[in-house]
Amino acid sequence: MERRSFLALIPGSLLAAPLATEAQPAVKSVKLGYLAAGAAPIFNPIRAQLRERGWIEGQNLTVVFGLWGQDRGRARDLAKDLVAADVDVIFAVGPDATAAAKEATATIPIVMLFSVDPVGSGLAQSLTRPGGNVTGLLWDTGAEDYSAKMMEVFTAALPSARTFAALWNLDFVVHRPYVEAAEAAASRVGRRMLAAGIRTAKDLETEFGRIKADGAEALIVHVDPLTFALRDSIATLAMGHRLLTLVTAHFQFKDTLIVFGPHTADMPARAANFVDRILRGANPADLPIEPPAKYDLKIDLRVAHVLRVTIPLSLLLRADQVIE
Repeated sequence: MERRSFLALIPGSLLAAPLATEAQPAVKSVKLGYLAAGAAPIFNPIRAQLRERGWIEGQNLTVVFGLWGQDRGRARDLAKDLVAADVDVIFAVGPDATAAAKEATATIPIVMLFSVDPVGSGLAQSLTRPGGNVTGLLWDTGAEDYSAKMMEVFTAALPSARTFAALWNLDFVVHRPYVEAAEAAASRVGRRMLAAGIRTAKDLETEFGRIKADGAEALIVHVDPLTFALRDSIATLAMGHRLLTLVTAHFQFKDTLIVFGPHTADMPARAANFVDRILRGANPADLPIEPPAKYDLKIDLRVAHVLRVTIPLSLLLRADQVIE
């Protein structure tokens, strides 16, 4: 069952983009650097969107890939390789890629996807006027705002739960403010939040046993490359410990009661819009960094049934997707 309870607000800078641009053929040959852990499935829709805007691989567009797989330590070297390849724009997916690209160049425009706190990390002067060579799309609306919304959803789903836990990768430092904000958000509504930090798969059983012994009734999984890679193990342990799970991103986590994260369906088109405008002469310093249009809420009633939890009708009516 699909349900959209409200319309997305489209950022003004996107509306301000010249509509005629998409219909105009590109007039030069360019190089796009793509810096990320992997290419699919993110790059394929972006490739399609660029094609609609007149940028066609093999004709006037060459894509130079910098993909590091599981080895995050290669991000810096790959960013330098893209600069050496004299690309016209670097498309950076995630905080690691964006930081590496910014370190490698202060002049080549960088379009970031899934950025976290670009102002606080020194990538931009402000969201409305970045002022440098970096612009693009935010992952969310900030740790405090997201965490408050997340706790509102979780407590609405589980009004009797008093102790929650947050699972995160200790080496993915950009998530630390989110864990701290989740603890503060839980405290404000009279709940307790336990932090469960891991670095390897070996840490999972220890942390699950610890938080369960400390009274955890539900679990928030902060998604990053490590927790995504361990998603099946996390799901199995959560079900085994009868922990109701909320995942912070719309990726394929099985046996998840709630997914609450940024609306990503429109992001390829929005990202391609940034690349297109810059390739046609726009200055990234003047292109506002854009937040997600909205957050999506998905509820899996099959998991609720297995764990014998009743989700209030008021929350089901808010959901964008309910799996029955």
